[in-house]
Amino acid sequence: MELELNYIDENSLLKKLNRERGRAKKSIESNSLEDLADSFYNFSVTAYHITDWVKASSVKDRGDVNLFVKENAEISACRDIANTTKHFKITRYEPRDVSVVSTIESISEARYSSSGMIDIYGSISWQVVLDDKESYGILEFMDKVIETWKSYLA
Repeated sequence: MELELNYIDENSLLKKLNRERGRAKKSIESNSLEDLADSFYNFSVTAYHITDWVKASSVKDRGDVNLFVKENAEISACRDIANTTKHFKITRYEPRDVSVVSTIESISEARYSSSGMIDIYGSISWQVVLDDKESYGILEFMDKVIETWKSYLA
């Protein structure tokens, strides 16, 4: 049996973005931080590398895709996440300030642990913060990236 990677154009990568968003949603629901990190990173790499497919495609002129990425905060964030993880430090351009943070939405229980610390149980919200001003829920961020690419490729 052979595994075929059927990524043949930008639209197949858009479908992959939707699958990664679904994986992120499941990992949030199951509270699996490792799975969330994996799916968010995979999403970011795929979202940024759609630019390579656009450049290679001769279907129609879509203008300067590099300028599109630079001018779009969410796609730029994906670029920076992909490049920072791959290269450890970005040196070829000035990256955006991007962070993924958690916020406690509600506390269902708080109790002392054996070490004297307080363990807090409740629901957590994951946010993507861009340039210390724009903030999106992680799934909302993914939706925005997908919709932005859909509009650009239409």
